[in-house]
Amino acid sequence: MNKPIVKPMYEVIFDAIKNKIEDGTYLPGSQIPTEKEIADQFEVSRITSKKAYDLLVAGGFIYRHAGRGSFVQDENNERIHYQPNLKKQKQEH
Repeated sequence: MNKPIVKPMYEVIFDAIKNKIEDGTYLPGSQIPTEKEIADQFEVSRITSKKAYDLLVAGGFIYRHAGRGSFVQDENNERIHYQPNLKKQKQEH
């Protein structure tokens, strides 16, 4: 009898966030939810969400900025900060 293969929760979280990055829900430079917010959302320990974030960092999907949070890396693995009102501000001047 074959047992179904169950993914560890950190992989489920990794896939969920990676999919949101790839489908444009999280744009390059934008901040993603905190480890605590993700832990609460998925009803797991913060250690589990941290492991998922560690995988996202290792995979080049996000980067962490101490004291500020985790941000989506751009496709060139550059660390940018998304500024949604930048274009609007330039038009006003």
